[in-house]
Amino acid sequence: MLDLRPQHPRQRRRPPAPLAFTLDHLVPLSLGGDLLDPANARSAHRRCNSARGNRATVKQPQRGSRRW
Repeated sequence: MLDLRPQHPRQRRRPPAPLAFTLDHLVPLSLGGDLLDPANARSAHRRCNSARGNRATVKQPQRGSRRW
């Protein structure tokens, strides 16, 4: 939530927690992803979401079970 209250000039603001959850879009909005489509959303850590930037998600191949 964005805090719009005026801040005292000497009051320090804590940086956001890197492992806090954020909403990540599978197809970024800048590449034409839909803002309101639930299929285009997933949760991600703030650090992971920032590192990914506006790259589209590539599905990783599913690994089979190691149990035979």
